[in-house]
Amino acid sequence: MVSPVLEKDAPGVPAALVPGSTVGGYVIEDVLSCGGFGVVHRARDGAQRPVAIKVSKHSARSITAQELVWQQNEIEALTRLRHPALVEVLGYGFLEDGRLYLVMELVPGEVLGQYLQRRGPLEALEALQLARRIAEALAWCHEAKVLHLDLKPANIIITDAVEPQVKVLDFGLARLSGGFLSPRGGPVAGTLSYLAPECFFGAEDRFSEKVDLYALGTLLYEMLSLRQPFPGGTPYAELGRLKRAGAMTPLEEACPRVPPAVAALVRSLLEPGPEQRFGGAARLAIRLQAVYFDLLNGRVRHREPVASPVPAHLEAEVPFVGRQRERTLLQEALEATAAHQGRALMLVGEAGLGKSRLLSEVLLRPEGGLCPLVGSGRCRQLGELVPYSPLREALGQLVERMTGLRGGLGARVRGAAGGALAGEAQELRRLVPELSRLLPGQEGPGGGGALVQGLEPERVGRALAHLLAAVGAVHPLVLALEDVHWPDEGTLAVLSRLAAAPPPGVLLLCTARPPPPLASRGALRMLTLHPLSPEENEQLLVTLVGGAAPGVVRTLMQWVPFLATGNPLASVRILQDLQHGGYLSRDAEGRLRLSERLRTEYRPPEAVSTVMGRTLEEPVRRVLRVAALIGRRFLGSDVAALGLFTPGEVREALAAAEAHRLCSSSGDACTFASDTVRERLAAHEAREDAADIHRRIGERLRLRHAPPATLGPHWEKAGETMRAASTYVEAGLEAERLLEPIAASQHLRKAYTLLLTLPGTPARDALLVKALCERVRVGCLLGQGPELLQFLEHCGTLPGLTPAQTLLLNSAYARVYYAQGDFARALALSHQCLASPGQEAPRAALCVAKHIVGRALCSTGRFGQAVPVLEEAVALAAELGEVVEQAHSEGLLAIARAHAGQSRLARESVAAASRMALRLGNPVRMAASLFYAAVVAEAECRWDEGVKRTTEMLAYIEANAITGVYQCVARLFAGRQQFHVGQLGRARHLIHQALEVMRRQEVRYGQPCAHAFLGDVEFVAGRFAEARRAYTQGLALANDGAQDEHAAALCLSGLAHLEALEGGAVARVRTLGDEALARLRASGNLSGLVPALQRYAEALEALGDAGGAAPLAEEGRQLVARLGFTESGFWPRVVPGPGEAPLTPQAFWRLNRERAQAAGASAPPGEAGDFDDETVVRPLAPEKS
Repeated sequence: MVSPVLEKDAPGVPAALVPGSTVGGYVIEDVLSCGGFGVVHRARDGAQRPVAIKVSKHSARSITAQELVWQQNEIEALTRLRHPALVEVLGYGFLEDGRLYLVMELVPGEVLGQYLQRRGPLEALEALQLARRIAEALAWCHEAKVLHLDLKPANIIITDAVEPQVKVLDFGLARLSGGFLSPRGGPVAGTLSYLAPECFFGAEDRFSEKVDLYALGTLLYEMLSLRQPFPGGTPYAELGRLKRAGAMTPLEEACPRVPPAVAALVRSLLEPGPEQRFGGAARLAIRLQAVYFDLLNGRVRHREPVASPVPAHLEAEVPFVGRQRERTLLQEALEATAAHQGRALMLVGEAGLGKSRLLSEVLLRPEGGLCPLVGSGRCRQLGELVPYSPLREALGQLVERMTGLRGGLGARVRGAAGGALAGEAQELRRLVPELSRLLPGQEGPGGGGALVQGLEPERVGRALAHLLAAVGAVHPLVLALEDVHWPDEGTLAVLSRLAAAPPPGVLLLCTARPPPPLASRGALRMLTLHPLSPEENEQLLVTLVGGAAPGVVRTLMQWVPFLATGNPLASVRILQDLQHGGYLSRDAEGRLRLSERLRTEYRPPEAVSTVMGRTLEEPVRRVLRVAALIGRRFLGSDVAALGLFTPGEVREALAAAEAHRLCSSSGDACTFASDTVRERLAAHEAREDAADIHRRIGERLRLRHAPPATLGPHWEKAGETMRAASTYVEAGLEAERLLEPIAASQHLRKAYTLLLTLPGTPARDALLVKALCERVRVGCLLGQGPELLQFLEHCGTLPGLTPAQTLLLNSAYARVYYAQGDFARALALSHQCLASPGQEAPRAALCVAKHIVGRALCSTGRFGQAVPVLEEAVALAAELGEVVEQAHSEGLLAIARAHAGQSRLARESVAAASRMALRLGNPVRMAASLFYAAVVAEAECRWDEGVKRTTEMLAYIEANAITGVYQCVARLFAGRQQFHVGQLGRARHLIHQALEVMRRQEVRYGQPCAHAFLGDVEFVAGRFAEARRAYTQGLALANDGAQDEHAAALCLSGLAHLEALEGGAVARVRTLGDEALARLRASGNLSGLVPALQRYAEALEALGDAGGAAPLAEEGRQLVARLGFTESGFWPRVVPGPGEAPLTPQAFWRLNRERAQAAGASAPPGEAGDFDDETVVRPLAPEKS
């Protein structure tokens, strides 16, 4: 291990740009941050949109070629990545002084390090969710063969702490692991606290996905404890030894309350050996999600997470199958260089066929004792950004290898290279400054920096040929350049010269996709890679899945056609995807099993579809693009009947698509291999006659009675607006019948917006009102209240509406106000609808109004009044066949009955609502049925049942992407149940999340209860000031607009209890307590009376009024017996620590509160240095010959 190389400033180059200066059309405003590799500025574009511009601290003239490669890596990494958690690149280039700049989206949010310093240690639920989002981003990066390698708090921005959402920044050290040598070479770089042990000692696996996962494990440890696993400030060598020994501070010691499952997961991420460490970012995201829901549900898994349940053959290097002919030819070329002959080979093949792997098999495992010097570089999609980039990269590697050679061979090689560089090859030193290290007597890195522009290809080619010839005369040398289909002009010119006459002892080895950029002339020989043969492909698949019967593998290829293409990379990516997604498993005898989900829901990675699509000829693509507009499943005769292609052209295109496994046919019926394939083809169809094409497709599909959701887009794109709108309304109603609320809302919104573009007519107005009322029905379930109100307000101003249409709009208004929690307006409009003359009132509107009245009464805690109204509404909905309305009102009837003390009837209503939800299959109604069960369990003090149901609800809502009011109340009541079982931190976290989601969605429903629940959490925790604030705010909301009697009573009881414990006046306590009991009795809330009586009695007892407390306590005991509660009362369940004596809940939490108040409620702030570690770069020790 060696000392660090410190960053140096470039002479004459300012560190930051001057405000007001312009870069690439962007105006610089100020500096945002400064890191080890660059300064990030705030800037604006011509439209005044804010952006971030990262400018390298050092000019290209003052850095090495390898450092220039790193800067390109960051740009290429970000340009090839598109993910919500990754920053979008908007542009890049060089400044006049030679510094590289990168224009990115400006990300709003808070850096993770600052967030932790402000918040302190995070609750385990929050830490797990943040880590999961980071893991999902890493999984996307790793899928694209990009390693981050500098993950730390400063490189994570929390853009939304509630959902949560993050952005992963700063790919300045990113590695692109697609080449055969690129992951192995180079110095150690990163932030020491987050570096994996293997990075300290130059191990070959120091550039792997598990290095990123080690850093994420460190982040998770830090989020939970506000500490790092190893002591800060530890010297480099000592820190490396500690990490290799795994001698970290156990997380259980740094954070004593950490759940065992979380500690075990962190431990598995911080394993010293990569082979024992948790593997797979996608798997990690799934595991983090599982632990999150396990914690919510109260489950404790004692099983340690294994390093990797993914079979080793999928985690380790992919087996090398076939390619014997190509391997033999490459080996012969190597042997020729050993005999001082020159050779030039171009490997040509589509992406994924194994060009890089073939190079690695031959060059890294040479036969016959051959050990040539190898320098590799890679052309980039960035094109002309850095001329000669692959040559610079390859020569930089050769410098490292030549300086690492020992003994007489090393001296001869360096002498030959130094002589050439001092003479005719000296031009290369301007291209690659590191070459100066080979000059005689040169010990340091050499003067000057890399020249970016201005070197002519002729001079570079001549100099490079001279250097290669000099070294090749002493020892065989391979110059390997990959992805030569992306060359800059200079590199291509140099390669043309070298390929025509490679120097003796030198093998020029290039890879490219077809068509190759160089013609086969002179010494250059083309070697084409074809897909694996069927036999080789089956052998590869059997090996990849760890053994399987041939019939199972053939079924797998039938269900996922891309696996039959003979493309090794596609097969590996798909099988890893299938493994991580749970599509593959083993039975008790170890036989491979395929999930039925594989047939219907699996979509191959987008990269695989892209690779397959590149191989098609343009005439074939034109036919397939039109076919893709029809749908994933189509008829060949339909494509031919459009009159755009001849039958022969259609047949040839479909045959080519089938040969490439992009499409399969059975007679006339055709199916694209996946939705991804179809979507990519359809996205590229931008013909001038698009309207006519869509009209033709629409008419053809109409004859075949295609569903309205299929026809609507074609009529719209054909310019037939009224026809399209009417079809979209049909599609929305059909989607609602098929229990697809999101699709229904989208179709109805499209219909409404299209109709607004047409002039007003009775037909248009009738369709407009119908579309809007139906959209309100589904939109309220999805949290679209604010937008729906805007649409209703606009529609209400239209002239010429009939009284019946106005009534329908009023009932829609009432529905939206109810969903938002504005119960006063909802009740007023509903009563207005019910009072309308019978001849003007559509029964559907009256049915809605009746339901809204009952639901509003229940939601405002007037349970006694709600029961009869909801019973009537349920009967009316059953009569009209309105099953969706009936299911929701039946569920709320269950809640009203439970609070009113009608336990048996409440459970019958829950069961009835659940049966209707199951029959409907509607995801929102399914989530609602879990909500009803959870709230009934809350009302009946069945806390374990409440925990189970709220956990199921949260998981179901996430899996089905449900938003709106159920997203809010799921978190709210999950927090309430966590409070009951003594998990105050989790309760606080979930309730805060619920309040924030309510605020964003402008939902008042549940806000008073949320503040009351939060007040209870803070009260039990001994944070009386926070409790008073929450109770007071909840009471104000309950009394103003929401009219929530249940929440008001909770807050009044809490304030009375708080007043007593703070030594307040008995009169004040009685006033608050009496009002709470009066409101509960008036609203028929027997369930709410139980904790209110207990708290009131305890409050009076605390003030010495035992006489007043006794009858309240007795009434509470009698009520508990009458209601049949087995576990009741206000105080949460006891959660004693190790070795603590059992206490009553009241005594336990009082003692806990006293301890917290004595120790101080706030956690100690972290040290700033914990989160601001600098990225460093350390060279490796020289390699041995």
